[in-house]
Amino acid sequence: MIRLRPCHLVDAPAITALASDRRVSQYTQNIPYPYDQSMAEDWIKRCEPLIEEKKLLVRAIVLTDSEQLVGIVSLMNIQGKKAELGYWVGVDYWRRGIVTEAVRQMLTLGIEAFGLERVIAKHHELNPASGRVLLKNGFTRMPSLENSEEPHLYYELVL
Repeated sequence: MIRLRPCHLVDAPAITALASDRRVSQYTQNIPYPYDQSMAEDWIKRCEPLIEEKKLLVRAIVLTDSEQLVGIVSLMNIQGKKAELGYWVGVDYWRRGIVTEAVRQMLTLGIEAFGLERVIAKHHELNPASGRVLLKNGFTRMPSLENSEEPHLYYELVL
C-alpha cells in the first residue's frame, strides 16, 4: 500500500498540491493557508539541518504502486529517547488506512534509529479520525497534558 522515503526538494510541487487544500491545513498546526511552492521548498530546506543533528526524522508517504507522494509523517523534537509524532495526508487519501500504516512504519524507524521509548502526539479536537490513528498504533490519551485554551487532544506511547 505505502512506503516511507526521505523528502527531497523535487517533492515541493507534490507537497504544495496536497497541503494547499484548506481541509488539510485546518487540522494541522504547522501548515498555513494559503500554502505555496516556495513554502514547501523552504520547509524542506529548514528540515535538512535538523535531520543532520538527529532532532528530526521526516518521511514522505508514497504509494508503493505508483510512488506518488500522498503525505508526510515525522518525528520531531527528538530528545534522547523521546519524540513528538506529526503527520498529514492529502484529502483524496483520507480514510484509507494510509496514515495508520505510515505511523506504524515511522514508529519502527524511530525505534531503530533512535531507540525511542516515548512518543507523544496531538491532534485537533475536530479531527477524531486522527485520534483513531493514534489509538490503533497503541497510543493512550493523556488528558492531563491538555489545555482548555488549545483545541488539541494529547496522546502518549510508551515503547
